[in-house]
Amino acid sequence: MSDLRDWGLMLDSSTIEKGLKELNPDIHFDLGAKHGQFRATKKSHPLVHGHLDVGAKRTVLIYGMYDVQPVEGQDWPSAPFSAEIRPHGANGPCIFARCACNSKGPLMAFLHAVAAWRAVDRLPDARRRAVILRFVEEMTPAEIAGVLGRSEGSVRVLIHRALRSVADDLRGRDAAAGRRP
Repeated sequence: MSDLRDWGLMLDSSTIEKGLKELNPDIHFDLGAKHGQFRATKKSHPLVHGHLDVGAKRTVLIYGMYDVQPVEGQDWPSAPFSAEIRPHGANGPCIFARCACNSKGPLMAFLHAVAAWRAVDRLPDARRRAVILRFVEEMTPAEIAGVLGRSEGSVRVLIHRALRSVADDLRGRDAAAGRRP
């Protein structure tokens, strides 16, 4: 949540070209992506892009947008760049910012998912297989035990340790990049 809040505090808008240089390097979360900006013409708004090559035979294109809505002349329920974290009923703490739902929020979620799956990929083989079978194939621990030739209890331990390792990996990368948890 702190990453999205930091993005929400950034005074940026592609319509007035504020904050694009600051956003550009951070947008890829140390995932090893190459990044840059592109303009179709001198007067067009820049396109921030990234490319992450993991050596796969196929490429997936993900489209996301960021703050294209001008802030001037709009009726904002809270200051557009305040990015306040406050309670929202049964939902608990939520970010109130112009970017949280329709632009930076989904992009931030996608980048965090990529980081998490890259951490899963760094797990030892048995842990990685257990996580993929559980959360991608949606198998029960009993079904996974049959596939891996282990007891159901050992599968539960594998999954628990794998998730702790992924969380530790992500916390370590955040700390190394100077980001708050």
